[in-house]
Amino acid sequence: MLITSMSKYQSVRGTRDLLPALKKTFRAIEAKAYGAAQNYGFKEIETPIFEFSDVFHRSLGETSDAVSKETYTFTDRGGESITLRPEGTAGVVRAYVSEGLAQHNPNKLYYAFKELVTKADKQDDLLLQDFKTLLPIDTEHIETIPDAEKEVKYNYLIQWIRETAAAIEQLDPDKMSAGISYLLLNLAYRIDFLIVPESRLLYDLEDLVAVFFMKDDKPASEKNKMMLQGFLKMMPKTKEDVFPCLFRSKHSFAITQPTQQKIIADSIFGANQNTVWFKENNHPYVAQQISEYGLGYCQYNFSLPKPVSDLYLILMKVSYADFFRDLGFSEELYNSKTQQFNSELIGQEITGIMDAWREKYPQINFKTENLKYDSLLSFTLSFTAEIEFVNTEVK
Repeated sequence: MLITSMSKYQSVRGTRDLLPALKKTFRAIEAKAYGAAQNYGFKEIETPIFEFSDVFHRSLGETSDAVSKETYTFTDRGGESITLRPEGTAGVVRAYVSEGLAQHNPNKLYYAFKELVTKADKQDDLLLQDFKTLLPIDTEHIETIPDAEKEVKYNYLIQWIRETAAAIEQLDPDKMSAGISYLLLNLAYRIDFLIVPESRLLYDLEDLVAVFFMKDDKPASEKNKMMLQGFLKMMPKTKEDVFPCLFRSKHSFAITQPTQQKIIADSIFGANQNTVWFKENNHPYVAQQISEYGLGYCQYNFSLPKPVSDLYLILMKVSYADFFRDLGFSEELYNSKTQQFNSELIGQEITGIMDAWREKYPQINFKTENLKYDSLLSFTLSFTAEIEFVNTEVK
């Protein structure tokens, strides 16, 4: 149908047409914003343009101007009160809770100001011409690291993936699916803690972990295969790909409150219980990785009390002594070639942590006399078992 005259029809008050030239500019701005967000490990989320009214009314307040004067609310055929989206955050929070994203904390999410519907005048619109200049965001929180450190981290990233893949090749994918899951997940937690990837590399790592914990009907063996494939895709990455993802990011506060000691203890106890079969059936490497997993899971998913996080670092310095040596650490807690422990230094570092935090945590304690030094597996089991009983109740 050819429309010859539409002069009496205008855009609804509070809306604006994005004609081709203006839309092109918007697209360019969106692309820059999306690229920046993804480079820092943020994942995009988009929610429906309308929600049940309670989603907005509860968050904005029933008597607020935004609800009483500015929202478009109607009743659908089923008698439900529906509101067109007046702002973005409430819908994102609803999706975060209802879709189970809270199980994979912390999440870094971003969303675009797409269709936001309010009863607004045109002069209230957020128009492109209102932005006289677009200034770069503050980057003071980003600290570069030396290329030599990046080199070490890159080499171990590839090495650890290769070693884990080789260990998995020796295991039956169905009968040993639980052990393989532990190996892959603990690899992810180790990379996250020691390599400290940011940007797209962190994004890829989080996606791998999410594969396993996704609520679906896939068997563990299939999820393991998907995770392993994801890790193997990282191996061809060049230094040019990885180096930009390695930097230190300063934080002024924790994303979440430190988790309760009981949650940490339960995770460690459960993991150590699961080492028994592998230990008795001559799979010491798998058993050691499972024992390490209990604390690694907590470090990855929760905010740990600082002394517990410091103890986890000691475990890493023992388990991956070569990594710390190549980073330039002068004192070794463990020599992988001779398989000898520096028990005196290990004890000193643990005692130092206890002394440093006893004022805040008066009942904190770690019985170093219970540590076993006959093998890496025995040490890991005894070390993590002691962390079960580290009392971090605040004064």
